[in-house]
Amino acid sequence: MYTLYRIVIVDDEIEVREGIKESIEWDRHGFECIGDYRNVKEALEAISELKPDLVLSDICMPFMDGIELTRQIHLNYPYIKVIILTGHDEFDYAQKALRLKVHEFIVKPITANELRSLLDKVKVEMDKETENRENLSHLKMQLHQSLPLLRERFLEQLVDDVIGSLLFTNSSDYYCYHDYKSGCT
Repeated sequence: MYTLYRIVIVDDEIEVREGIKESIEWDRHGFECIGDYRNVKEALEAISELKPDLVLSDICMPFMDGIELTRQIHLNYPYIKVIILTGHDEFDYAQKALRLKVHEFIVKPITANELRSLLDKVKVEMDKETENRENLSHLKMQLHQSLPLLRERFLEQLVDDVIGSLLFTNSSDYYCYHDYKSGCT
């Protein structure tokens, strides 16, 4: 099964957004670009509605920056991955991004080939995570289906153990009682 992951682009420069959108054959790399937004406010509204799998965001934008966008995504949609693109190689930005578990922190300029390679790498990771979630879901379903039988077997074993214990206790009391008459201590 071939999964297309949904991506949104957030950058205050229309040329950058358009350049990114036009330089990538999205479906060839396993993605569908479902929107591009010029600021964090627009992006958060769209993310709330569209629930993308990946957000590709600039860090420096008016009003709110990419770090705040990442913080909001991390709080409200922890399954969404974020890649930060920035023209700033300041250590402070990188530190904040790492604390917020940004998937990638890329310093611009980035070529179309580098971005394609990055998307290919992220897709492989997302495929593995999807497979792991599906396997876990399948295991949970099997456990849920097996639970009634496991309960039944557990209760049968418990009843057998209790009855066996009572029978043994009663029979040993009986033998001890008879032996007591005959001098059992």
